[in-house]
Amino acid sequence: MSKKKEVKKADSEQPKRGRPTSYDPEIALAICEFISESKTLNEACEALGGIINRRTVLRWLADNEDFRHQYARAHELQGDYDADTIRDIVRRVIDPTTPEHLKLSANDARVAIDALKWAAGKRNPKKYGDKTSVDLNVNRDPATLTDAELESIAAASRDGTATTPPGSTLTH
Repeated sequence: MSKKKEVKKADSEQPKRGRPTSYDPEIALAICEFISESKTLNEACEALGGIINRRTVLRWLADNEDFRHQYARAHELQGDYDADTIRDIVRRVIDPTTPEHLKLSANDARVAIDALKWAAGKRNPKKYGDKTSVDLNVNRDPATLTDAELESIAAASRDGTATTPPGSTLTH
């Protein structure tokens, strides 16, 4: 009986094998660093030597709000990485000191830059996304304007600082 207890004790001192299933902040940070350097989640898992798989990371994202924010920020940083890569590509096309074997044709560069611009816009839309504007033109019946609003419009028209009350438009 004492041998069984000794074997069990020796087994419990062995390091655990296999992939981690519970959230590990150090692995999470490493994944986010790879992601921010424009690596895919699959590449990040492979670069970590297979100690974690995609499914586990996705589960961590579902279960851990801090990791979700950290991961989202890493994706935003990918947009910055893509913008830097665009600058590198441009240099490879226009810099006369670029070695010939590193030069890109203008067409190859255009294709790569378009793909990177698209990706940067998706990864960090606030910074690199397409700008959209909304033109809201709401006409109000002048009869519904208050005396103060009419005075404001008249004064602005005279001194060239035309602003309009909310919901109205001013045309010259």
